[in-house]
Amino acid sequence: MQEILKFTSKINKGKLRFLILSYLILSYAFVYAQNSDSLLRVRLNHVFAPIDKSATRIPSGFLAEYATPLVDIAPFDGNSFSNRPTQIDLSFLQMAYATWYSSWIRGGTHPALAGSTVLQRLEGAERNLSQVSVAMIVANYHKIIDNAVSLGRLRIQNDQIYDTGGNWSGSGQWINPYEEKNLFVAVPVRSYTDNGQVSFIFKREHIFGNIPIPAGTFHTQLIVDFGDGLYDRYFELDEPITVRYTTTGTKTIRVRFGLNGNYQEIKFSFEVKKAYCANCRYEEDRFEPPVPFTNPSLHAGGNVYVQYSQFNPSQPRRIRKPLIIVEGYDVHGIAPTQQRNFSQRSLINIINRLGGQELGFDLNDALDNQGNSGMQGYDLVFLDFNNGADDIRKNALLLQEVIAWVNSVKQGTEPNVVLGYSMGGLVARYGLAQMVRNGQNTQTRLLLTLDSPHHGANSPLGLQHLALAAASVRLPWFGGTAGDMNVQLRDLGRIASAPATQQMLMVRAAFLQGGVFYNSFLAGDYRNMVNLTTPYRIAAISLGSECGIRLFEPYRELIRSEGQFFISPTPFQSNNKVRTEIIVNALPSLGEVKRILSFKVWFDYKILSIININVTVSNISVNNPPNISSYDGAPGGTYPSASFTGNLPNSSMARGWWSAFVDARFTSTAEQEFCFIPTPSALDVLSFNDASLTAQYINGIAPSGNPSRFSRFIAQEQFVRFGATINNESHANFPFTHRNGQWMVNEMENRPHALVSCNSTCIPAQSIAIGGTLINCTPESAETEFSIPQITSATYT
Repeated sequence: MQEILKFTSKINKGKLRFLILSYLILSYAFVYAQNSDSLLRVRLNHVFAPIDKSATRIPSGFLAEYATPLVDIAPFDGNSFSNRPTQIDLSFLQMAYATWYSSWIRGGTHPALAGSTVLQRLEGAERNLSQVSVAMIVANYHKIIDNAVSLGRLRIQNDQIYDTGGNWSGSGQWINPYEEKNLFVAVPVRSYTDNGQVSFIFKREHIFGNIPIPAGTFHTQLIVDFGDGLYDRYFELDEPITVRYTTTGTKTIRVRFGLNGNYQEIKFSFEVKKAYCANCRYEEDRFEPPVPFTNPSLHAGGNVYVQYSQFNPSQPRRIRKPLIIVEGYDVHGIAPTQQRNFSQRSLINIINRLGGQELGFDLNDALDNQGNSGMQGYDLVFLDFNNGADDIRKNALLLQEVIAWVNSVKQGTEPNVVLGYSMGGLVARYGLAQMVRNGQNTQTRLLLTLDSPHHGANSPLGLQHLALAAASVRLPWFGGTAGDMNVQLRDLGRIASAPATQQMLMVRAAFLQGGVFYNSFLAGDYRNMVNLTTPYRIAAISLGSECGIRLFEPYRELIRSEGQFFISPTPFQSNNKVRTEIIVNALPSLGEVKRILSFKVWFDYKILSIININVTVSNISVNNPPNISSYDGAPGGTYPSASFTGNLPNSSMARGWWSAFVDARFTSTAEQEFCFIPTPSALDVLSFNDASLTAQYINGIAPSGNPSRFSRFIAQEQFVRFGATINNESHANFPFTHRNGQWMVNEMENRPHALVSCNSTCIPAQSIAIGGTLINCTPESAETEFSIPQITSATYT
């Protein structure tokens, strides 16, 4: 499952682009600090003070040179669309609108909708999973012609521009120094489909700009090629049209919008994850129709999906051998631009995909065929939360209702197995414990937690502060903050304030200039609830190195970027007017205080190649607190902090995850991943401290004096993938590996683990050498001979 944090980068022709992804901003808050573009507005007001801003001189009232240049809107003029890149999305539309909006130079009442109003109109559309609305900007503005000064149409004096007083070359007549330009952008509010059938609609209320759209159909016309092989289709505003894609992949959609006979054109990309199939009613999966659970006074509700084992002979179908799977952290319900819903399809994809290049174990087949007490195969019961970022305690109450329902409908007395992935492990452990304390029969024999943060999850504090810094710039001309112009930033605020976010992160960035919040839930309410003797076993899987091998040393540099900054998700379109210097470091060793963030953003460009604009809008440096361990490079389940690719981010990811680019033309470095779930957190060791981070947890054995609270556990062995030696596995991409998948099935079937748990890579050094094999991985009935040379003639079996 894709959760919480992601950070990706790109190398292309010597340029390294870092995509600061939304889940990096778990501790994001809208910080109304002194950082502002007000100084830029003051500077621009001085430069343009002398010009005549009346409607007779600048009819539109919008002047490009007066804008806060977040993105370059000039290429999006409605013409020459065939040469324009297509990787634009809703975030770009919002940035383009904000740039255009800020170019209003006339003063008085602004004629366009404020950014907050634009967001409100689009909010409902983005949550409508049955329909894809295409939002558009249809606007015009003016710009100064390139040679206005040399032609004598403008005069520059003392860093100010004059256009009054006649023609400065001596003709005595005012000659227009401006030209009118169009701005046309069209993007879908959701840029993908999961099933190949899409209902598109172009709504009037989702057209923004300063050009009135007449009522009726006589004056407007839409011509769209949806990239489905049917070419151009004509239809009207507010008229839905169904499109069926019979092939997967990225489609290019071309839009032509006619207004009073004048057409503007653009194209954008749309991803089809699964092709439409008219005769494939049951092809998607074998899950039964969902069973809804609602109880608004206790929780946000959810849906339960059941897929019966092929060896379940019951008629009518009844659950016989339940495997109840609890999903992890899923923000789709509160922030749909940041993540697609983790569904039953996502679950099956994960089960079918083993990590690494290992062969010989099929987890899907193992779950469906292995038997106990004469009953073959597990019936999957998947709980999909309506709000996967809600309070863990509330979702635990929902899980209790699901368990009670399973117990009431299942055939026979086979006890449950409950599997919780990531946050789902916390929900399951809390919910089951609460049932025990309340005297309820859980009918559960085993709880498995898969890389769950029992002591908390980690997000690099330097990256959290970077997110706060980037989000802190106020945009008073646009209604307050960057969140008012970007639906993704708004969703990030929701993620940050989500209860589960705050309940899981060990340390959260609190304030722009430093300061942190520490986790109190896990050591408090959570620990008080789960600290009891249970009638079921608990076993745990960690994706962190069992040998205690770190990802990297403390205070490693995560990011160094000096170059161009732009908040546009369009890597083809660099903005050389905004500059950055960004340095982010991992946490240093416990007790050390060092700078973990240096962040500077400034505007640096020329107007008419003469007037310098050099205004700093943010300059921040943050040190870490002294009492935090170096979690960032510790052993544990990882999340990508940088990966290098020659293309855009994998289109299978939700495009809403990427919110900002840093185009680093000078120097850039990045660690490829960071520790997300430390190994001792996933194993719930008794004392979670600095020493426990790099301790060895070999073959299900914790260090002496600091045991796991679970009866059985396994951590990650060393393996090779694509020629690279890996010690810590990806939390997002490979939760099930060959080894831990087989170990999990053995636990579920109460079988001996034999070779599955054995690893001789990192046997602790002994003060007395023992001769013979390093570790006994033979069956329990076999014998292995050892000798101790220090003791004469001593041999043991």
